[in-house]
Amino acid sequence: MSIYLLGRDIERAIDCADRIRIYKEQTSRETSVPIKYIFTEIPEHKKIDHYTKAGIDAGQLVSMYQYLTDNDSLKLSIKTEKKLEELKESLHYTGIIHLESEIRLVKGGYVIAVILLDERDRDHLWGICYYSYTKLLRMEVYTDRIIFSNSYITAASENGLYAKLARRTFYNRDGSAAYDQVFEGEEEKFLFPDGRVFMRMQVVEEFIKVLDLSEEDVVILDDSVPSEFMQAVFTFGKAAQFAALAHIGHHSSREKKSESRFWNGYYYDWFPYAEMLDTMVVSTEEQKKLLLEELEEYHCHVPAIRVAPISGKFDSAALYEFYNGDFVLRWNYKGSADGFWIYDELGMRIYETNDVNRHHFMIKSLRKESGFFIKAFVNTIKGKMAAAESEQIYFSGEKFVNILDMQETLEYLKDRQTSAARFGDGEINLMTGHSIPYQDYDEELAKKLKQIISNPDHDNLLVCLPDIFERRERYHAECSSFWERHLEQYRDFYAEVILGGKCYGSAFLSRPYMDLADKSISGKHFQNLKTFFADKNILIVEGFYSRSGVGNDLFQGANSVKRIICPSHNAYSKYGMILDTIRQHGKDKLILLMLGPTAKVLACDLAYEGYWALDIGHIDSEYEWYKMGAMHKVKFKNKHAAEFNFDENIELENDDIYAKEIVAMLADQQ
Repeated sequence: MSIYLLGRDIERAIDCADRIRIYKEQTSRETSVPIKYIFTEIPEHKKIDHYTKAGIDAGQLVSMYQYLTDNDSLKLSIKTEKKLEELKESLHYTGIIHLESEIRLVKGGYVIAVILLDERDRDHLWGICYYSYTKLLRMEVYTDRIIFSNSYITAASENGLYAKLARRTFYNRDGSAAYDQVFEGEEEKFLFPDGRVFMRMQVVEEFIKVLDLSEEDVVILDDSVPSEFMQAVFTFGKAAQFAALAHIGHHSSREKKSESRFWNGYYYDWFPYAEMLDTMVVSTEEQKKLLLEELEEYHCHVPAIRVAPISGKFDSAALYEFYNGDFVLRWNYKGSADGFWIYDELGMRIYETNDVNRHHFMIKSLRKESGFFIKAFVNTIKGKMAAAESEQIYFSGEKFVNILDMQETLEYLKDRQTSAARFGDGEINLMTGHSIPYQDYDEELAKKLKQIISNPDHDNLLVCLPDIFERRERYHAECSSFWERHLEQYRDFYAEVILGGKCYGSAFLSRPYMDLADKSISGKHFQNLKTFFADKNILIVEGFYSRSGVGNDLFQGANSVKRIICPSHNAYSKYGMILDTIRQHGKDKLILLMLGPTAKVLACDLAYEGYWALDIGHIDSEYEWYKMGAMHKVKFKNKHAAEFNFDENIELENDDIYAKEIVAMLADQQ
């Protein structure tokens, strides 16, 4: 006897796990029989890792693609060191770079191979990529041996050149090719060594035949099953017993129905197959009652209907003070839901959201003794039904945002030798989908910035925010007014990404002069910065026109100064090259990053690799203005000035000391 869960992807299967356990108990199924999870997509490492983290053994996973080979193992067992030695013997390389999640072999400044490491056990690998002059040629994916490989060709799109998947080869245990998957436009063809050529539907049918379902087997169908699988399993696996999971939760209510998906969020999609179903599983007694009524109304066969509740709970919920008298309600919810309701302490519903990823709510003019509670709901054919409820929530007494002042931030970085990533209005604009003068919007960059700002709990990285949430009278009127407007525009975004009660550094670490109403404190801060830089070997990573410290004594006390010169605009387009160059020159140095939004991602990646990297931004402009006694922002004629973002009419001067400090020129200008 085997029990199979048939679904489209891994995340859905994990959502189903508790309900399947309840179903097994209710039907007196042999509870010791492990469930086999059949998924219809390629067995990607990250998805397999997602299963194992959820407590599901890799031996329970069944991939359609691998099942048609004689190698169905999804457990990683290839030793990293052994494969590295093989590559060192077979490839002509000049260097090896060890990173947290990968090992790179390089030649002549180019990466020629990358070993992709298991995140939870770096002694094992899950893949290898091969390159030729930055072009991806081939990717191999491993478990206990190679399971498949991807072959790529260089293709053009409106966004430029990219690596296009052309062929995927699946392997038997002895390394021979089991079959090839060939991509031709929108079509997929599967070529077998015996001459058979299948389309995808035929491959699905072949898989169900090979599965060889018997009358003792149970197939549990989740409502994400692709339509071709539904047809194949009822045609070629009809000897088995079938149970359908209906109303599993939020996936079915939000997705738009398409021909490739079986479900559209209602019971009715199951009705044509009711004769084939032995059991239907719903979430509540009310759903069971409704389903019975619908089946009888449409004169359908009525299978056994069992109730297996959706599991979900609120892990935490808290109410924080935000700014200007506003409060933020934040919560964490685990389980399936279609949205959330928020109630006041009297039980009056005050808010509803259908965004299951939104776990915050802004509250204005709150009495601090007020209370709230939250309910998670799921959609049903007859409306929304509560699935879980939080405890009563009262004001925690904590501020939502806790930011160290400039001096505290500097001391924190100095004492702990922690890296820093500073976020300002430019990064917020990028994360919300807008370009800024010196960096075009880039989806990947925006995503990485959001990951960094949303996860401040890293021992080696201090995330810094603008110190604007209180006491804005510290800044001159124009500056205070700017940040007031900024907060009004982005208050909801800050409420989304900030973790309540956490400690952040001040992004104004590098803005200690011009915006302050009382500029008398600036001299002490600049002196503390120069003391901080003193006797250190410094690597400056900056734009072509920045020339930080040139013409002033900001880094005069440093033991040494070296520079990597990068593009002044759209530096992120050369991110990989910049990062690799820093690795070559940044060992045992204090790395000062002056490269806009790109500096934030660099600071994070370098911190993970054990470097000390500070995103120090426009400190040079601030120091120059301080020395001038300027009361407004002044453009410099011989280098970049903050807020003068287009670098127009700059006359660069010859400077032998500056020229000798440059160890790499990555900017296009010469």
